[in-house]
Amino acid sequence: MPVVWFIFTSAASIILEVCLGHFGYTIPLTAMTGFYLAVAYTWRKAILCFLVACILLDLGFGRPFPVSWLMVPYVMLLAQYWRKHGNTTERLLQVLPGLAIGAGAIACVAAYGAMRSFLSETPAEMVSSRMVIQALASSFILLPVLTVFLDSLAKSLGLRRYTSSIHFFFSDDDENDWQEPDE
Repeated sequence: MPVVWFIFTSAASIILEVCLGHFGYTIPLTAMTGFYLAVAYTWRKAILCFLVACILLDLGFGRPFPVSWLMVPYVMLLAQYWRKHGNTTERLLQVLPGLAIGAGAIACVAAYGAMRSFLSETPAEMVSSRMVIQALASSFILLPVLTVFLDSLAKSLGLRRYTSSIHFFFSDDDENDWQEPDE
């Protein structure tokens, strides 16, 4: 069942992000979903689905270079850090990784623009202030909302939730990681 959950949440985030992106909105929804899954289930279980989601996201936007892959190590490291040292139960504290994800998305878009200008020898595409504000504000607001929404769905399906994720301190014990912790 968790595999179906990974596929469903990733597909929904890709579709929403591409649809909103074609209307001019910069919202790193797939990165936030990858972060949610990596915190709830560990990065080892979430990375393959997140990589495939990033490829499909780049295909949806028609990018010739998989720029979303630049977010994968960043989001996985952030999720690993937040899983070990962050607080997943306080809803308002989720704005901190949300801001970090938004800043990472802006950095990836800027790197993509710089790479395109280097390869085609045209002037660099600048990241607009509107894009920066959208990415930061949307991830600031949407990560706490996304965690509440996906946790409620996961709870109704009997799956592992973000708010009850196990905080491992340098443990590689993935054996019991699919199970709900004792509450």
